[in-house]
Amino acid sequence: MKKAPILFLLVICHYCFSQCPFAIKFTHKGGICLGSDTLVVSAPGSNISKIVWYNGPAIYTVVNAGATAVGTTVAGGNGGGTKGNQLQYPTGIYRDGTGNIYIADAANERIQKFPVGSNSTTVGLTVAGGNFAGKAANQFNNPNSVFVEAAGNIYVADEQNHRIQEFPPYSSSATNGTTVAGGKDSGSTANLLKYPSSVYVDGSGYIYVADNGNNRIQKFTPGHADAVTVAGGNGYGAAANQLNSPASVFVDGPGNVYVADLGNNRIQKFPPGSNSSTHGLTVAGGNGPGMAANQLSQPSSIFVDAAGNLYVADKLNGRIQKFPPNSTSSTNATTVAGGNGLGPAANQLDNPDGVFIDAKGNIYVADDANNRIQQFPPGGINGIDSLLVTTVPGTYTAVVTNDAGCTDTTNAIVISPAPKASISISADKTTFCAGSPITLTALAANAGNAPSYQWVVNGKAQGAGHPVYTTAALADGDVIACFVSNNAACILPDTSNNVIAHALPTPVLGPTNDVTIAPGQTITLRLPVNGNIATYTWNPPAGLDKTEVASPVASPEKTTTYSLTVQSTDGCTASGTIKVTVAYPIIVPGAFTPNRDGHNDIFYVLGGYPGDVIKDFTVFGRWGQTLFHLQHVVPNDPTQGWDGTVNGQPQQPGAYVYIIVISSADGSEKVFKGTVVLVR
Repeated sequence: MKKAPILFLLVICHYCFSQCPFAIKFTHKGGICLGSDTLVVSAPGSNISKIVWYNGPAIYTVVNAGATAVGTTVAGGNGGGTKGNQLQYPTGIYRDGTGNIYIADAANERIQKFPVGSNSTTVGLTVAGGNFAGKAANQFNNPNSVFVEAAGNIYVADEQNHRIQEFPPYSSSATNGTTVAGGKDSGSTANLLKYPSSVYVDGSGYIYVADNGNNRIQKFTPGHADAVTVAGGNGYGAAANQLNSPASVFVDGPGNVYVADLGNNRIQKFPPGSNSSTHGLTVAGGNGPGMAANQLSQPSSIFVDAAGNLYVADKLNGRIQKFPPNSTSSTNATTVAGGNGLGPAANQLDNPDGVFIDAKGNIYVADDANNRIQQFPPGGINGIDSLLVTTVPGTYTAVVTNDAGCTDTTNAIVISPAPKASISISADKTTFCAGSPITLTALAANAGNAPSYQWVVNGKAQGAGHPVYTTAALADGDVIACFVSNNAACILPDTSNNVIAHALPTPVLGPTNDVTIAPGQTITLRLPVNGNIATYTWNPPAGLDKTEVASPVASPEKTTTYSLTVQSTDGCTASGTIKVTVAYPIIVPGAFTPNRDGHNDIFYVLGGYPGDVIKDFTVFGRWGQTLFHLQHVVPNDPTQGWDGTVNGQPQQPGAYVYIIVISSADGSEKVFKGTVVLVR
């Protein structure tokens, strides 16, 4: 009779010790400085239900588990930018089988890859693009979507270039992509695309493209340029066989094609083997734009999991909606991420553009306007905001309670006060001639001993991290600023005043062809000039009738390169040149005196027109033996002649026979034969 209660107590105690105490991790992200650090509480293996934050002995704030899921930043989240741990309007996301995350970092024109376990501090690897906007094989122009097939090949919807690019596994920013669909400007024929917004590759290698500008879904067979239309293609509209700006395409295992029909605020499902005449079934939304559970507002991305659940990135509502299998336009969705207004909090999203569900049900979201990738727990399980950005310095601890009612206290982390840096910039000049250098100087205060500088032009990072920035690439109206920070000290960053560039138009001298004239001939010099020109200056003056006119008359005695410098009414200058070749006919001297006095020492061919070549030049002795021979040299060059010696031995005075063959630029040939007298 006494054993039963004892056994019961043992069971209860075993339960208690399995839940209490529980492991707590208390860390920080940043420099432990006020305003630049984030405190993080986690409890591996437990669900946190409550956190009481303390600053010293006083309660700072109390946080309870929320009604919606809380996301964790797994990439970006450090403001928009070009650094490896930053993103700029990410629009597409894909997670491969080993957990690597691929991101279509649209405004940075690149595909970034982040490893398993990454967070906001992780530096991503550029695996495609990142070479500014362009049409080259290693460039993008607004990459909107990324897909990685089982072999590791990367497919990218290169929207503004109207093409789908494929990159091999382990590619880099230097790797050239292969165009596997579209790419010959925009168009509506079977081999063209118009602003493709999404790409999906099925298990058989077929490439499906949301051809946004043509309001259709195209299916490309590997190795074939022409596609077949499997949905839409009947003009934009709201009929069952029409689409309106399709933003995303997804193909499930049986081959059903799902389309995020953005302009119609609905998700359409088309059966395997469909074509342009097939009517789609609305499986989500289609009830006008709105925030109700059966409404969507510009759905931008879709994903169908193995159980048939449909996840939709409901862009303008800032949420991820989950619809059950076999849903219809009247089905209500469950919000599994976001839905708490547009914003940067852990339970918020701002214009989510991409969604991906991994095998465990974790939800990954390309949080476009927040420049980050968020991961939410499977099914949108309620979570808690376990991050704290402090507003006052002090010694912080947290009392944490899990869902079993167990409580524990963290260690302490000291947050130091952080003075704010200040920075101002000035320029050596703000009005200048376009293309000329301008030097800007930053003056920072309270920025520490080794501050970091980042110059920006029109919001884009430029230049090295120095307080002085020199550039000759500014255009009229460009806005320049500088950002100062210091990761090694508790200093809050600051952004400078703006300097606005006023670039005056610089004259442009167009290219011109050099000219050839005969001795005594005149020619009018002309260099194409664009701009409001105030003065013209030609140099050298020799052979010119005037030097301060646009088109002087030239009659040089010898070949001369003339330079023209023009100055605009704004005082900006430009220069160009034109070469006037004075060409004499071929002349073969009758005698030469190789006595090394510097005058007439060499027997060589004089004169010649541009393009003339000495094809053959031979001098014979009195018995017919060859004394001198050369080929394929230009005339009028004393280094290409006979100095009157053979094997270093001076030859006797007398007459010597020569044969010279001249090849002209037009292909014709002239032969000169005669004798030359060697005089000593």
